[in-house]
Amino acid sequence: MANSTANTNYHAFLLHILVRGRWGDHEDRLMGKWQANTPLILRNIAKK
Repeated sequence: MANSTANTNYHAFLLHILVRGRWGDHEDRLMGKWQANTPLILRNIAKK
């Protein structure tokens, strides 16, 4: 049950971003930066 609730929240969140226009674009850019940096962060963690 918890999994289906998480899926519903995730889809609602995606829809929320799509509907929001400019702020949605702004968040997409932030998420894009975060995703671009993630491999670097993971490599740094792996080195330790």
